[in-house]
Amino acid sequence: MSLSLVLALSLACSPNLAESIRDKDFTGHGFTLSRRSTQEHHKRVFTLELHDSAGALRWKAVDPDGLDSRPEFSPDGWVAFDLGLFEVALYSPSGVKKLVSVRKLLTPAEERRVPRTSCGLTWYRGARFEDGALVIAVTQRDAEPLTFKVTLSSLAVSR
Repeated sequence: MSLSLVLALSLACSPNLAESIRDKDFTGHGFTLSRRSTQEHHKRVFTLELHDSAGALRWKAVDPDGLDSRPEFSPDGWVAFDLGLFEVALYSPSGVKKLVSVRKLLTPAEERRVPRTSCGLTWYRGARFEDGALVIAVTQRDAEPLTFKVTLSSLAVSR
């Protein structure tokens, strides 16, 4: 493989560096999530702040990940981000971060049906909050997406 092809694939698959480090605000269900980046000891650190519709700070967290995906919001202040490789970062209404993985619930055949591109697996179909749970959809080639439910009170993951 030529160096120029490797470089082109690398640039096409990498998150846009300017996008991943740019300060950004997201809104949903009356909340605003602000992401701000700073440089600390030769690495970029991200500060997340969740404000309610009145502008009051609900929580603040520092995260080493850029969290480039668009967050999903629940009406009561939960926030979820796709982290890639079958993982979702889930922030509680108090700002506590938990990592949720659905990989262990996939059968080998289901994992093989996740589409692969030159950039890797395209597993994440989306997520939504409903009835006290985060519902995560996993893309399946030529089939309906699989859905997994994360119960917010216990963070238990099930099908």
